[in-house]
Amino acid sequence: MLVTVSERQPPLRDEFTADERGRYLVQPEWLGQATLINVGLIVLCIYLVSTLVGTGVSDWTSRIAIVALVIAMPLLAILSISTELQRSRRYASFPWYFMVAQAIGQGSAVVGFGAALWHVWWPAAVALVVSGALGLFVYQAYYRRLEKDNRPERAHRSAHKQSRD
Repeated sequence: MLVTVSERQPPLRDEFTADERGRYLVQPEWLGQATLINVGLIVLCIYLVSTLVGTGVSDWTSRIAIVALVIAMPLLAILSISTELQRSRRYASFPWYFMVAQAIGQGSAVVGFGAALWHVWWPAAVALVVSGALGLFVYQAYYRRLEKDNRPERAHRSAHKQSRD
């Protein structure tokens, strides 16, 4: 008897649910977003490191910026390469070490950028934090709106009907 792939392993329920092995269905739009974020941060890191090295590291904020940016660059490069590996696969898992590398890489880039801004003028660093928090709020609110807008029609109607009752 010939067993097909679909008979051997059950399909994933949706893109947000892992299967029994901890794998998720690879989403091309997620890969594009991850690549855009990581490559954008790499470009920012390269630009800031070259500028800070050219002007000389004189105070503690510029030293923090250099160290944070230098930590971020290789991690972001590896994350970008890993994202490209995922592009040719159907499933991907996200082990703890991958998530830690992503948090350290992206976090170090943001800390380095903030320290570089603090070096120039501290209100600019404060504005970065406020703007970043506002941006995260807007993104999360819009994401929830998109999820609501893209629910299946039947589920939307029944929820609408219940809200009227």
